[in-house]
Amino acid sequence: MMNPRCNIKRNQRGFTLPEMVFVIAIVAVITITVYTSFKTIISSYEKNSAVIWRLENARTALGDISNHLSTCSSLLSYSSLSDQTFFFSHDLVTVESTLAARGYSQDTLSVFVDNTTVWYYIDPATRELNRLVQGGQAEPIAFGVMSVSFVFMNPTGGSKWEFEWSKPNKLPRSVYVALTIQDDKRRLEPHVYTTMVTLNE
Repeated sequence: MMNPRCNIKRNQRGFTLPEMVFVIAIVAVITITVYTSFKTIISSYEKNSAVIWRLENARTALGDISNHLSTCSSLLSYSSLSDQTFFFSHDLVTVESTLAARGYSQDTLSVFVDNTTVWYYIDPATRELNRLVQGGQAEPIAFGVMSVSFVFMNPTGGSKWEFEWSKPNKLPRSVYVALTIQDDKRRLEPHVYTTMVTLNE
């Protein structure tokens, strides 16, 4: 008669070394796959959030500037660009490529609306695009602004694009506005957002 204890011991055996290595390898592959997928999802979410953050900043600022420009009675701009040879370009694409090659300037735009002067300028310490209403306090309308540039179409003389406007009694035909914005955590490269406001048909 066989001893039951001997039968139990004979049936109890552990994993072999190859089996352990195989299981560990499978677990490692699954872990790495899950971690990589999770990291990719988080990275994609952060990039999308940064894109939305930049877009919201640009839309708010360009909308505010456009509204004031469309109702202004006079304006004046001070530009850091000084190359007069580009003042006579007829092609907006040339203007855009010129600004991109030189680096967008940090202009200050002064708009006269409803007997009140409104200034737009960048605070270099905070990288905020501020709107200052005469008699009031500066209010940031966009954040992470690396530069702002205004280009004006002169309605006379062959509709020339100019980087400066110093004719307070005369409005340009159109104003081209460009904002270079970087996201708050610098996850993406700065992006340029533009708009063009027509003042005189």
